[in-house]
Amino acid sequence: MPSHAKAVQRRAPQGFTLIEMLLVMGIVITMITLMMLSVNSMLRSSRMSRTVALFVGAIDEARAAAMTERRTTRIDVTQLDEEGKINRLTTFGAALNDNFESYTMQNPTPAKPHPPQDPRLLASWKSSRSGSTGQPELVVDGGSRCLRMTGTNGGPTAYWNAGSRVDAILQDEYEAVLQARVKFLPGSPIAPPHSVSLLGAIDDGGGNSINSAYRLTMIIDPNNKDSVQLERGTVGPTGPLQAGEPKKDGQPKLVIDDPPRTILLVENVWYRLCLSIKVFKPASSTSETEKQAIIGGVMWMDGAVEPLEWTVGPITDHAPLQNGFGGLAVSGCDALVDDFMYDSRPIRVIPEGVRIDPFNLREVINSDAKPAEQNTPYAFPLKFRPNGTVGGFDKLNKLPGAAAIIRLRDMSSNATKYIRIDQNTGRVRVFDAIDDVTKDLK
Repeated sequence: MPSHAKAVQRRAPQGFTLIEMLLVMGIVITMITLMMLSVNSMLRSSRMSRTVALFVGAIDEARAAAMTERRTTRIDVTQLDEEGKINRLTTFGAALNDNFESYTMQNPTPAKPHPPQDPRLLASWKSSRSGSTGQPELVVDGGSRCLRMTGTNGGPTAYWNAGSRVDAILQDEYEAVLQARVKFLPGSPIAPPHSVSLLGAIDDGGGNSINSAYRLTMIIDPNNKDSVQLERGTVGPTGPLQAGEPKKDGQPKLVIDDPPRTILLVENVWYRLCLSIKVFKPASSTSETEKQAIIGGVMWMDGAVEPLEWTVGPITDHAPLQNGFGGLAVSGCDALVDDFMYDSRPIRVIPEGVRIDPFNLREVINSDAKPAEQNTPYAFPLKFRPNGTVGGFDKLNKLPGAAAIIRLRDMSSNATKYIRIDQNTGRVRVFDAIDDVTKDLK
């Protein structure tokens, strides 16, 4: 065998030393770490960008809808956990409107005090009372057509829109907003107290009675205890079910535990009512079917600016009623209703980990940049009015220039963005630093 072959044959196999292996492993770990940091940074940036885009898009959409449809639209945020990492954005949605102007009517005469009504009205609106006097009836008030509701002493008479049930909502989370213009008619021969209610999530059992509903009720009391209250219960002759009282299936149904709001009410004056029913899955829920509802109500005199705060509520119902029809109820008097609206609003998921905080404008200007104290952990509504102006949650400090300042903060990186909505124009601007937000307002 040649000598060089023997040399090759005797050569020991070569490998990696421990130092070389450690060096390679260190390089690989460093590259993976850098890659993960880069990916995390991209995810955080994407999370913040998506949140900003959600807000800006929702604000522009709500403002345009308010001016186009000539009615107030709202945006608010639902905070589902104590830390504020899990939030939902409620935006403008499609609505069912009925101002009763599209129906034909005949003028009443002594011979026919209740003339035949437009068949389309009777197909759209149902009543819990039988007979011609209990059917929905068109009347004219101040040149505008309205629906007259006839009350009795035996319990509330309910009127509901048969086409207002929103079966198309199949997602787990949504908000139903109901609005109406109502008026107590004077000179009622029926004994007080008098009440008018706006109803939501109505379950009519497929017939002419209402099994359950959420109710925002105005009450004129002869003992000078006029009030506005929020209830959950039946709207039949027995009135609302009290705490612990069994319903038909034997399960208890509770009146919502929220004190009535004492307020002066007057007959023959138009008021506006707004009832919000927000259904969502709790952040801690492990069940696909577990849901909660947040219910709040607002009442104000027609022609005035809609208040920013709830008149009653909001409160949480841990066993919410299912999505149902919208309507009204009257007891102890006759009343008119006009401009009925049922608005089903989608709820959009804000990327998890981004906290949403409203800021008080005066405190920001005074260099005390602390989040504003909210009247509820569930919402800070921004209201866009038909004239293009914005009402924000900075209700105590009427300063010009900005209606709202919202801080978006990524809880994992503390990266922040600030959104400012100008009061008079509805213009949206995004800032990186709090000092830049108010630079042109000081």
